[in-house]
Amino acid sequence: MQKIDKTDTLKTILSGRKYTVDYFQREYRWGQKQIEQMLADFQSTFEEFYDPDNHDTPEEVMNYGFYYMGCIICTGGSVKKIIDGQ
Repeated sequence: MQKIDKTDTLKTILSGRKYTVDYFQREYRWGQKQIEQMLADFQSTFEEFYDPDNHDTPEEVMNYGFYYMGCIICTGGSVKKIIDGQ
């Protein structure tokens, strides 16, 4: 199993990687409600740090706060099977 380092960004975790969910984990998969809640959480966190006078460059936005996604534990290989995650 492989644990993705907690300091990885979501872009790093998703770029060039494929993930699957084994049959025994399927009852725990997210539906529309969970995805909408996660997106609302992203938006809320972003708005906490949003400064309309200081957001013109990526460097300025990089100083915004972070959203903790939790851990993702998966198998190795080119297609990773998610064992546990948030």
